[in-house]
Amino acid sequence: MGVEKIMLYKIHAAALRVCLRLIFAIALTAECFNGADGATSPVVASKAYVDSAITSVVVGSKLQADWNQANAASADFIKNKPHVPLSQSTHITNAVVGNSIQVQIDGFVFKSTKQTNANHWNMRIVNNTGAAVNVVTKAMQHWNNTTSSFGADVTLANGAEMNPDADNGDIGYGNGKDIFIVNMFDITNMRAYRTTLYVYVNKAVLVAERMH
Repeated sequence: MGVEKIMLYKIHAAALRVCLRLIFAIALTAECFNGADGATSPVVASKAYVDSAITSVVVGSKLQADWNQANAASADFIKNKPHVPLSQSTHITNAVVGNSIQVQIDGFVFKSTKQTNANHWNMRIVNNTGAAVNVVTKAMQHWNNTTSSFGADVTLANGAEMNPDADNGDIGYGNGKDIFIVNMFDITNMRAYRTTLYVYVNKAVLVAERMH
């Protein structure tokens, strides 16, 4: 679980305790004001008394929410959990011919290698999931104020790689400030990915995300 999620849970837990403390303080103060014996002297409930009452109500005061909990009946289940894309990224500077960068998500390897032409890079997707998968890709390249797109629908064997730009062969990226974006739908496992390659001559940044 990321640091941001942990901090968010801690903030929510702290806010809950503050709200409960206020509610109990009001209720207990009112009870003390009227008094069980009919007394009318205003006596404010102590913080220790309120905290004790809260602890007795909050189930498992030290229980932490579990992001991976799938049982809705469990006390650590997170209801209405937002989708957070799984993301991996890497970069390279001063690259020479043959240098590669790659990231991996769910067994898919997204990689790019600098080609013999000084400004050109390729893009490949390798299936290391352990089984064959049916994938559909839609690739878009932005270069020199021009945009082109390509598509593919293939069954990718385990260990096999594909060129999402196979329609046009290995065209170069890096002729200026180029961006190459590939959206991939893994139909077999019902997962969606997006990978983006940013290139400028011998510099490159590669980002891959699981969107669903």
